[in-house]
Amino acid sequence: MRGEDLRVGPIDIYTNNRERSPSTVALWPRHEEAILPQADKIAFMEPDGKGGLRILGVLRWDAAVAMLGGQMERIVEYPACYRASGFPTEEQIALLSQEPV
Repeated sequence: MRGEDLRVGPIDIYTNNRERSPSTVALWPRHEEAILPQADKIAFMEPDGKGGLRILGVLRWDAAVAMLGGQMERIVEYPACYRASGFPTEEQIALLSQEPV
């Protein structure tokens, strides 16, 4: 977006035993607003009390958008970035472990 400085959140690349090809994971730390690059998955995180972050859960991008609805707004077309306003509620966080990744 022109005239607005955006700080895009970090993105990592992971490969696990179930997936043969790497997948991208956008990292969303707990706070009021984040700019997320579109990725294969989103990892929801919070401070661990030791200066690091712990993962609360991971969702496929499309499942996260479906769950969070209007909390994610596409703000840049290329590369695709979304403004995520408001971290998921405790109820939404509780569903993270029930969603297949």
